[in-house]
Amino acid sequence: MKANGKKAKIRKVLKNIGKPRKSDGKPMTITEAGIEAGYSPSYARSGHLTSTAEWLKQMNLALPDDLLLKVHKEGLKSKTVLYATNDGVISDTKEIPDRTNRHRYLESAYKLKKRYEETINLNGKFTGISDAEIEGRIAGIISGIIGSIAGTGKTKGK
Repeated sequence: MKANGKKAKIRKVLKNIGKPRKSDGKPMTITEAGIEAGYSPSYARSGHLTSTAEWLKQMNLALPDDLLLKVHKEGLKSKTVLYATNDGVISDTKEIPDRTNRHRYLESAYKLKKRYEETINLNGKFTGISDAEIEGRIAGIISGIIGSIAGTGKTKGK
């Protein structure tokens, strides 16, 4: 596909994400927007689209760092209001930090810009050990804990 074709399709995807679906009015997903932009259903579902260099380029244009910084700062200041009532009448209010909302602001922006990884890198004493072996060790530890809680765990010397 030509570079201009990719750019146009990705721009169409970005434009359509969140727009109401024709069928039920619910917000369009990336997959649905991709299909509507002309990508095959299997490609749109695969997640490859959002891993392309052109996607990242268009995301950087759509969500420039200065805008993210502004939203980031606003998100860090996000608050919620608690209300106290007396016989159905508001008698007091208190503003407190809205930590859940703050987290959502940041996480979403960083994920969209591919600056947030949902993986954990293990270094140090786990370097050189396969994932399967690490998973096996973790499973053994969890089984031991569950066995101890259930009263069936074996302890050394018994």
